[in-house]
This record gives sequence, structure tokens and C-alpha cells, in this order.
Amino acid sequence: MHAPPRPAVEDDVTLAALRRAAALALPADGRPVLLAVSGGSDSVALLGAAAAVLPRVEVVHVHHGLRAAADADAEHVAALARRLDLPLTIVSAPPTSRDPARTETAARRRRYAALVHVARTSGATRVLTAHHLDDDLETLLLHALRGHVGVRARCGVPALRPLTPDGSLHVVRPFVMGPHPPGRQALAAWRRRHDLPA
Repeated sequence: MHAPPRPAVEDDVTLAALRRAAALALPADGRPVLLAVSGGSDSVALLGAAAAVLPRVEVVHVHHGLRAAADADAEHVAALARRLDLPLTIVSAPPTSRDPARTETAARRRRYAALVHVARTSGATRVLTAHHLDDDLETLLLHALRGHVGVRARCGVPALRPLTPDGSLHVVRPFVMGPHPPGRQALAAWRRRHDLPA
């Protein structure tokens, strides 16, 4: 009798990261967990892994309207959510007359504000994002290049941080948790293995 095939390393690392996040930082009270999904490779891997591991997830796509492909990104995420039978909310967060900046920093500010709004509506207390090992290392490198010293210089992407002043909503980054977090290539390999297009 042949032994069953061992799961690939990427499977172990990717799903283990979600299970670790579930054990350490996700609500055990039945509340939904929001997944911030842009439609890029990393967030699609997060979507597939979370659908396989977590009991109640809702997908959120923030439509910034800054790129010609923004509508296609939204439809791509919608198609994936339908395929995985997950609820989806698409939130429009373009530049406005009150907040006209088109920079990445401004888009991030509007994105997190949109995620807070959806969480308030759904009752969620956790938002998962797909930041991973490479993002963490890039952040450390940027801190070094900017001359940060002390604790700031040694801090990469936080695995858990509050999104609201009262601490009732947190962003959780499962792919930077634990001793063996996955990087960009591992997540892309996992996504391809599970036939999830990006």
C-alpha cells in the first residue's frame, strides 16, 4: 500500500499561517472575518486559504478608481467570491474634493476607512490582509534606508494592529505570523496549485 502524498511545503506554510492566526488573533464568538482582497496574487492566495480554513469569512474589495483596470479588478474578485460561495462587498473609495490626493498613502488611508465602515456594518472585529514575508523584509529595508534606529528600525509589518482608536477593530496579517511565514513566491505557487487566477 502506498503512503498518501505529502502536501507541498507551500500548502503547509500557507494554511498553517491561517490556522495560527485563527488560534491567536481571530474571534471565537461567531463574528465574521473580513478579507481585504485587491485581486492581486497575494490577496487571492489569502482568499483561497481563508475559504479553506476559516468558518465565516466575508470578502471586501475596495475600488479606488485610480487605474484603468480597476473595474476589471473588481469583477475578478467578484468572480472568485462567487466561485468560493463567499459574500462580497465592493466599496468605492476614489479621490474626492475633500480628499483629492492620488498617492499610494492617500489610497491606503481611504482603503482602511472603507474597511472600518464595512466592519461596522457587518459586526466584524478583524480584517485580514495578505502582507507577507517579503513585505516585512522590504519594510525593514526601508526603515534602514531612512535612517531609523532603535526599536523602529527593527519593526517590520505588524501582524496585528488596531484600525480604530478604541481597539474594537484590528487588522490581522497571518502571512507575517510565526516562525516560517510565506513569501510572495510561496503564495503564488500555492495559488496556482489551487487553480486560483490572479
